[in-house]
Amino acid sequence: MECHNPNCTDYKLRQVSAHMMGLEEFSETEFEERIEEITAFPDGSLEFHFKEGRAEKWQRA
Repeated sequence: MECHNPNCTDYKLRQVSAHMMGLEEFSETEFEERIEEITAFPDGSLEFHFKEGRAEKWQRA
């Protein structure tokens, strides 16, 4: 997993991904099994598209 958005570090993306998956720590295996893609928006929000078909949006506080 890589983040090419200059406003999003890989570390922060891993933290947010873990949160969105309901995990305390990021798991590469869980990420690959559960996340189809992540859409980054200009306002800094991220939309997580899960392989099961749902999508959830995360907004920076």
